[in-house]
Amino acid sequence: MEPTSPWKRPNDVMKLHKMKKRKIALQERMKQPSQPAAEPSSSQKHVDLDFSRILEGEKRKNPFSKNKQQEKKPKLGVDDQLDESNDKTLYALLNLPAKVQEKPAKDVDTEKLSTFSNLLQKFTAEHSVEPIPEKKYKHIPIDWALKTKLRLMSPKPFAWTSKLKASEEASGITGFVRCLDTTTSPTLDTSPRARFHQACLYWQHPHLPWLDLYPRSSGKVAATSFMATNEDVKQAIYREWTESFRSLFQARITHSAESSVDSAAESLVFVRGADAQALFNFLLNCKSIVSPTGPFAGVPPTLLSPTAFHGGTLQSLKVRENTIHSDSNKYYSIELRGPILPTTVHTLFNVLKTSSSAQFSATFAHHQPTLAFSWAARNIAEDESSKENEPNHFTKAFNKENLSDCGISEEMLQHFCSSDPNVVKPLDCVKYNTEDDTYMW
Repeated sequence: MEPTSPWKRPNDVMKLHKMKKRKIALQERMKQPSQPAAEPSSSQKHVDLDFSRILEGEKRKNPFSKNKQQEKKPKLGVDDQLDESNDKTLYALLNLPAKVQEKPAKDVDTEKLSTFSNLLQKFTAEHSVEPIPEKKYKHIPIDWALKTKLRLMSPKPFAWTSKLKASEEASGITGFVRCLDTTTSPTLDTSPRARFHQACLYWQHPHLPWLDLYPRSSGKVAATSFMATNEDVKQAIYREWTESFRSLFQARITHSAESSVDSAAESLVFVRGADAQALFNFLLNCKSIVSPTGPFAGVPPTLLSPTAFHGGTLQSLKVRENTIHSDSNKYYSIELRGPILPTTVHTLFNVLKTSSSAQFSATFAHHQPTLAFSWAARNIAEDESSKENEPNHFTKAFNKENLSDCGISEEMLQHFCSSDPNVVKPLDCVKYNTEDDTYMW
């Protein structure tokens, strides 16, 4: 015979374990009769010691089942019938004297209860705010801060596309360079596309195609520049920039507008009169105005202007068309990128007003270092308005007469030379209504 294996099957182990448990349970039951009998209390249950059921194979009664006799509740007499919702019922069941006397029921005014709905209605009634009607204006404010992006949106297509005809492009360039109002020109193309292209043009110096000079961001260009190691190239670019800066400064002197900015409002410097020449000489001879290292090493500051100047390069804003779907609605969008000047915004809106058949909205992205321009211009306008009644005060009139041939329309010139400080305001978004020819922002 083969020797018995020391390994056992799990089923055999479980059978032995169950048999052992049954044996221990039976032994415990056999011991119970030997214990002294005691009077069963109200909290003890009757123990059945009849083992004939077990020996005869009778099914054992479930010890967790309820006794039907215990389930029956004693009926209360007529005198003992109490209201279950009354406090006296609880004291009667606990054989305690009732401490609370019933009071006659009263009619409760639900409107005076401190419920959440009542408090909310009361708060809403006391703090109701009447809607403030939106103000509408005939002109948009003047925001002197430069923009980096402008997005136009309308439920209907705009009256132009990015693909221009040769005649439209030529008319737009001619009107911009000559500072002409093409709306009344008998020889130039007066279509919306030609006028739109004219509104997107500007003058810039220097212009280096491989560098994005507005706005300047070191993260978009290489970390080194060949100009930093070539002294001849740096000197040539700086000489050209000096001539352009001198030409642009003379144009600004003619139009009585001289200013320089270096970041925020606290660092803004405004100079007028004879001191403007001193500021020009300082900037012209300042060596630190050109960075000696970095991606823009050897590149002078960017000069921008809506009118031509010596060395200025004619440039155009980048235009991109798109369609946007929002909440089952379709919108047409045009996005303009580049140095968006204050005059560009007003010129573009004048074109939109006369060519768009539906309302439109515009949102702007500001060039952060120029946000102080509007802040300073408003303070200057407030100072100028307080001196209007003084004798020999003709600054605004002088500015308007000097700008009469700058290419700006008479209506826009009147708006830009206004003595009201309220027309100067930072602008983030604008909405135009075609029904009443008004703006909201």
